[in-house]
This record gives sequence, C-alpha cells and structure tokens, in this order.
Amino acid sequence: MSSTPAPYSPLGTHHTPLWGGICLAAWVVMGTVNRIITSRAAVVGAAGAFALFLSVQMCVAQTNNPTPQQSARDRLRKSVAAYLAVNQGEANLTQDVTIARRDGLLVKLSFATLKSWTYIEGKTPIPDYIQKFDGLKVEMAGFMMPLTQTKDITEFLLMPALFGCCYGSAPTVNHIVLVKITRGGTTDFVSGPISVRGVFHAGEARENGYLVSLYRLDAEEVAEFK
Repeated sequence: MSSTPAPYSPLGTHHTPLWGGICLAAWVVMGTVNRIITSRAAVVGAAGAFALFLSVQMCVAQTNNPTPQQSARDRLRKSVAAYLAVNQGEANLTQDVTIARRDGLLVKLSFATLKSWTYIEGKTPIPDYIQKFDGLKVEMAGFMMPLTQTKDITEFLLMPALFGCCYGSAPTVNHIVLVKITRGGTTDFVSGPISVRGVFHAGEARENGYLVSLYRLDAEEVAEFK
C-alpha cells in the first residue's frame, strides 16, 4: 500500500512546527525593526529640524553680534565704497591752490588729476595744473603697495587700485605716488584704502639714469581711509 509523501520542509519532515515558529519570530522581528526604522526616521527628522532652528538662530545672533572677522570685512567694504565714491568726483577740484599755498592749507589731491594725461619719457612735461601742487601740503587717498616689507614700512607706493597691477597691465609712472614717511615714522601694511597727508612733489626723479618717479609725497600721516 503506497503512502502519501510528506510535504517538503527545509528542516525536514520532523521540524515543521519549528519552521512555523521561526517564521513567526521573523515576522515579529521584522515588525520591530520596521517600528525602529520609522521611529529613527522621526528622530532624524526632528534632529534636522532642530539643527535648522539652531542655524537660523546662529545667523541671527551673528547679524546682531558680528564676529571680529565679520566686523573687519564690513569696515573694509565700507571704506572701499567710501573711497570709490570720493574718487568718482575727484576730477573737479574746487579748492583754490593759490590761497592754499598762501595760507598753508591742506589740499585734496586726486589720482583722477594725476593720471589725467599721457606721459612719454623725454617728450611730455608734467602739465602746469599738476605742477602747481608741487610743494603743497596735500591729502591723498589710495592703496598701499609695499616695496620690501609689510611691517615697519618707511616707504611705499600709493596707487589708485591694487587689482590693476595684479590682473591687468602695469600702471604707468604717472599713476603712482612714491610715499616716504618723514620724522622717523613707520607704518604697517593696510589692505584697504588709506589716506595720506604730507608735502607733494612733482618732477622727474632718476636713479642711475633710470626714471623712478614723477610724483612723491613726504608723508606726515598715514591712516585707514574713512
């Protein structure tokens, strides 16, 4: 008499109840894992929202209480903007140089005036409207280009902008003022615009037969431009 074969079980014919128990346990474990994953996603979402909240609060705090680095950048940005605003109208001088020379008054001298002509060595003299500033006490605004060092500077070039010498053509000689600090004074390098006061000199200056400057300034005061 033939017998009906037992249903297939991976654990054998005698372990069907055990296999059912394993399946039940697996179902319970999977449900638990699913709940853990779901709760973890909720936790992660809550943590992300909290982090976003903290970031917003930090941005607000930095806006209300800027760090020293932010304050320095803001001061530099404002000084550059002020410098550019001043230089936009520098070509129109309203001060009477004759009165300034007579009374020893301070005259504002601009790069717009100094570079408003084309210099050709040995062919074009310095214009009279610039020569009249020779020997006057002037105030100029520009950017510092150190010659040899960045600390205890006694001599540097004053330029209308620094980016031109780095990313464009080299500035011509009538776009530069050679500044020498008088009375044994020194200064440190300033990355932003500066204001320089002192006695201005115009004329070709040569060393070993080479032209080194058209404009010079014996500086009595060097300060950040405000």
